[in-house]
Amino acid sequence: MATPHLTKESFEQHAHHDVKPHEHAVFVYDEETDILVPLAQFIEQGAREGDLSVFVHSFPHNEAARAFVSAGFPDAPKHEADGGLAAAPYREAFERDAHIDYEHVGGVVDMLRATAARSGRRAPRIFVDASKNYFDAGRVDEWFAFERWLGPRLQAEVGLVCAYRSSDLRDPKVLAQVLETHQYRFDAKR
Repeated sequence: MATPHLTKESFEQHAHHDVKPHEHAVFVYDEETDILVPLAQFIEQGAREGDLSVFVHSFPHNEAARAFVSAGFPDAPKHEADGGLAAAPYREAFERDAHIDYEHVGGVVDMLRATAARSGRRAPRIFVDASKNYFDAGRVDEWFAFERWLGPRLQAEVGLVCAYRSSDLRDPKVLAQVLETHQYRFDAKR
């Protein structure tokens, strides 16, 4: 069965405030700090559901990502120490030889699922802020080929939120591909 995807109307109507293990959502932001509250709620929901929350980020190292997450979610260090939160730079999570490597990503996803299972957690939930890096490097086609592969690959056992800059969605071709590759728009409860 084909995965339902967004339409321009459903994208504009309302956002969902939670992500389940079989869903692939998009989050749209203007400034990097706009990610803090939704990411914090994403992690809190993961804690309530017994999920392993993973932040795949664009920071130069995990310490900067941890500081960023802690600014929005002060309990992040405790949650990480308890095995409920992990961070990884997007290049480590996605790439080999400066290209997105699907086999490598599949291995990372399998490792996250096994880690969640070993620790008695329901499933991994992954919040990705990497599209901007691929767009800025002129790798839009590579990124969307990956999104098309990734969504169906994760359908059964992983919840996924992909963050996009609102400025990137002003390009009608980019917006069309975001709508095609995601099931709904995710945002924090306001």
